[in-house]
Amino acid sequence: YLHEALGAAERFDALVLESTLRTAALQLPSDQALDRVFGPLLMEIGTRWEQGRFPPANEHLATAVIRRVLTWMSDLYAVPDLAPTIVVGTPAMQLHDLGAMLASTVAATSGWRVVFLGPNLPADELARAARMAQADAVALSIVDPIDPAHVSRELRQLRSELPRSVALVVGGSGGAAITDVLEQIGAHRLDSLAALRTWLTTN
Repeated sequence: YLHEALGAAERFDALVLESTLRTAALQLPSDQALDRVFGPLLMEIGTRWEQGRFPPANEHLATAVIRRVLTWMSDLYAVPDLAPTIVVGTPAMQLHDLGAMLASTVAATSGWRVVFLGPNLPADELARAARMAQADAVALSIVDPIDPAHVSRELRQLRSELPRSVALVVGGSGGAAITDVLEQIGAHRLDSLAALRTWLTTN
């Protein structure tokens, strides 16, 4: 599935790409589909794009299709009445939200009620959303290592405005630059979809 999806993206074939990803989502257990197809596909496309080996239009086409299929995949799972709630997004100045979308799908397939907010929200809005949703956790994706000091300030403010009962989970490659801050505020840094899934099923 990964090979076929990558080939379709390279050929600018949205129909085959979407069909391949939907088939993978239906034929594979959700954890395998996300960990072995969707996640690696996004990683490979991103790497090739950064190296100039993947045209920007192809990258935009592929991410649009992946976004659509992840939304559809999340909707396949019924939410239990007493399911815990998680708010998912990215902090201010973090514009890439596909990692957050992957996290949302992992949460949905793990039995959580998901409130997906997308990218680039300041701390006060994330905290307000968590309170309004009566969330049990907030999960943030931090991909860009741009201005770690600003991201650190946002996370400190968010933690100070969240009820202590609300867990804060951070994933993405950008988290490596602020590990000390995450430890200080008691955030859970999870470095893979598998780690997130484990955390969700044990909390």
